Amino acid sequence: APTASAAPAWPQAGKWTLVGQGPGLANNVGTITIAGPSSMAEGSDACVDGLTCAFGEPYGLEIRQSAELFVNLINKERGGLNIAGETFTLWYSGVEDFSSNEYVARATSTAYRWALPFTSDIFVLAPYSSTLTPIASAQAALDGRIMMATAAATPSAVSSSGSTFGMLAAGSDYMKKPIQKIAAAARAVDNELWPGRVPKEGYPNHYDFCVGTATSRENKERCRDHQLNASDPCRGGAGCFASLKVGFFLSAESAFRRGVCVGAADHADDAGLDLVDGGTLTEPDEQTDAAYEDALRALQKSGANVLIACTTSGTAKMTIKALEAIDWTPLAVATTSSVGVGTYGQEVNEDGFWQGEHIIGPAFWYHTVDEGSDEPTRGEFSHMTSEEFFTRYQEAYSNEAVSYVGAAAFAGLASLSKAIEDSVGAEEIIDSAGLVTFTCSALVGILNTATSAGVPGTACSDALNGRTHSALMQDLKNGTGLFSYSWASIGLPPSSVYLQIIQFQTKVLDKLKSLKMTEFFASIDLTAPSGQNDAEQRVLQYRDGKSPDADVLGDEYCGQSEAACTVNAMNFPMQEWKKRDCEARARARGANACDGSGVCNNEGTCDCEAGYFGPDCRLASGGQGYLPDSAKYLVWAIAILGIAFGCFCIAWSFVKRRSKVLKAAQPTFLYVISLGCIFSIAAIFPASLDHRYLQDTVPLKSTSPRLNGACNAQVWVYALGFTLTFGALLTKLWRVMRIVNNTSVSLVRFSERKLWSIALSPMAVQLAILIAWVAVAPLEWKVFNDNAQADKIDEGIIEQHGECVIDPDNETAGYVFLFLSIGMQLLLLVVGNVLCFLSRRIPVQYAETKYIAFALASHLQTKLFGLLAATFIYRESVVLFIIKSLVVVVADIGTLLLIFVPKFYMEHREGEAGMVAASEQLRDYAAKRWDKSNGTGTGTQNGTQNGTQNGTQ
Repeated sequence: APTASAAPAWPQAGKWTLVGQGPGLANNVGTITIAGPSSMAEGSDACVDGLTCAFGEPYGLEIRQSAELFVNLINKERGGLNIAGETFTLWYSGVEDFSSNEYVARATSTAYRWALPFTSDIFVLAPYSSTLTPIASAQAALDGRIMMATAAATPSAVSSSGSTFGMLAAGSDYMKKPIQKIAAAARAVDNELWPGRVPKEGYPNHYDFCVGTATSRENKERCRDHQLNASDPCRGGAGCFASLKVGFFLSAESAFRRGVCVGAADHADDAGLDLVDGGTLTEPDEQTDAAYEDALRALQKSGANVLIACTTSGTAKMTIKALEAIDWTPLAVATTSSVGVGTYGQEVNEDGFWQGEHIIGPAFWYHTVDEGSDEPTRGEFSHMTSEEFFTRYQEAYSNEAVSYVGAAAFAGLASLSKAIEDSVGAEEIIDSAGLVTFTCSALVGILNTATSAGVPGTACSDALNGRTHSALMQDLKNGTGLFSYSWASIGLPPSSVYLQIIQFQTKVLDKLKSLKMTEFFASIDLTAPSGQNDAEQRVLQYRDGKSPDADVLGDEYCGQSEAACTVNAMNFPMQEWKKRDCEARARARGANACDGSGVCNNEGTCDCEAGYFGPDCRLASGGQGYLPDSAKYLVWAIAILGIAFGCFCIAWSFVKRRSKVLKAAQPTFLYVISLGCIFSIAAIFPASLDHRYLQDTVPLKSTSPRLNGACNAQVWVYALGFTLTFGALLTKLWRVMRIVNNTSVSLVRFSERKLWSIALSPMAVQLAILIAWVAVAPLEWKVFNDNAQADKIDEGIIEQHGECVIDPDNETAGYVFLFLSIGMQLLLLVVGNVLCFLSRRIPVQYAETKYIAFALASHLQTKLFGLLAATFIYRESVVLFIIKSLVVVVADIGTLLLIFVPKFYMEHREGEAGMVAASEQLRDYAAKRWDKSNGTGTGTQNGTQNGTQNGTQ
């Protein structure tokens, strides 16, 4: 058997492959060669173990590798082809055609002429394109060879010779099924036949509900997932089918692509669709990105909203990327030679070509076509299912994908092989009349002329008349009779002589013209006069980029929401580029769109669910350190109750201001104390604001005047309320002490101005501190990342907290003002405790010493507890807020309760009698203080005077 090194000379960079040699085939009576031109890759032209090296052109590669796979199936698993009861080895020979009209004819003849001295008969496998195939077909017909065209779809490429057969339907029908799918999808929109969408009761359909009266937050979120728009007939409006306008784009001139586009216009018209410019084809001026963008922009301006693009695998990608570049999202885009072909699926799934999703494309076969079927189609000759063929191909060729082109080549060779095996019956009597005897005699004459063999004139009649093919085959195997002569000396193997004599090519041709069979690829019928199989079309679409396998589209359709899509449902209308880019970014980092907590919108950003925010909805309550509504509303309720109680205390004090109990308690100071507590409690409200209000921005890179103001407001409101409360409380206590402890004979008198200047002086000092603080180093709200990926929001921030911090540019000054403010408050608490101690014997009706002491202790303890807790949990914003709120609630509401509840009791239970007893106690205390200070016995008189003054002023 010949080897690759025996190939004839060929132009530079030529490649050669030969498959079919190997052990176990030596006993076969002959060899059938499948030969043809093929487009191969640059590189080594050596072949290892009869297998070819890598090839470049995707279609040429698939044809070639499928041929190799088929040859190995026939030889290794079946021992060869069975002809008349005997086996023939199958060879495959391919020669580089450079994808060139100039070389393809020579490549065709060279691929089989080298084998003439070694092979029994030769059949031709056509090249990959409709441009090259007619030339190869003419060369094969000239040499009397049958050709199988497995990738050409232009009818003239198949029907021109009468001995060429095609596996694919006519190119003019390529876009028939995709156009029908688009039309059916648009009608489904109009008829509301969408899976997963349940119309709300009382509304005609989902769209009317969403774009009409959906006003609640829940309903808006329900509709938002579908990105509906009342002005778009197919995305929320009405009349989707009627709105379709189809534009046609011819990416690069070729007979095949032009035929596809012209045929597509006819099919669109048959489907009742409007054609832009009457179906005129739009072409780019040159093969550049800019030219593609200009041509597509012109189609867009002409009103097209459906694009039919007649492309190659390369120009399909240029077309798709140009659509994204000009931000034009048609309702549907169909391309040829792309979806499900070559590395398209790998690029979509692994290489970031997300733009290739949602594009639909025609295909005659796909390996998942029987997915889910209980009885997948099994080839009549190959005995394979689609998935079995696909698996074998991947195992043989390093997991490379194979498209309908490779499957068609395999099915074409199966059809040819069936015709070869069925052409001659072993017990069939040889028809020795006509061409059979004539051919035999002619061959004998050539042999006798060329050699001294001396074959007798009766050799042909002896070998043929009345004999069966199996008998003649035995002569061939044994080298007897007609085959005992030296046919090899004239370059004819004896098996070739046998097949030529019996008119083998004619017999195979007749079988092919009547062939009908089922293969995994398709139902094959070559009986049409053209010899072209009308293979059933399928439509493919990569829908979600999660699988390298395309969806073989069925009869269902889904819209903007991937969640609503069922298996093999067509995604229509196509989603906006920006929306899909948002989804693709999430997949690139291995996450769901918007982290599963929202949906991508048509602007390419995320609409987040309640409780989530950030560019990808990855920042959530708890993980992002902002307050849950339950905690916030609970604290607000308590604060409102505290404020309401403070208002009640003011009103009650005013109403009861003339009673002896209230006169002794000094009502004006009670008003101010209550007002101060109300202020302090109100600090809870600005303290409850957090960075959830930044959910439309990126927290780490944004500032918020609102939150900065809240940080400063909570300090101002609390600090001023505290100093107002305790300034008044301590002034009231100090006034009582001064009167009761008076040791002079004159009365102690205090003007209102003096008293209020004392009462308000702590608040004035605090106000000065706060003004200086906010002017020099105001507080700011900051969001901090608590995980290792700080400041890298795109890499997945999952833990954050927010807090008020001092301006880092003036941090030292800020801390000075902070400690001054804290020191001011602690000083008031210390002074208050001292005054309480000194006035501990004054009756509570006048000085409330016991209750004020409790209030002071409460403030001091809660503040110390709050400072200590904040030191350890300052990053836990929820816990910190609760502690701050407890400090305020316990201290200030506690102060109101301690000051006013005893007075409520005294007013309503003890009344005038209680005040008489208290006055007596006060006079006794004042007398004792007088006697102790002056050492005389006039204390009773003076005590009465001071006690009376305290009770009346």
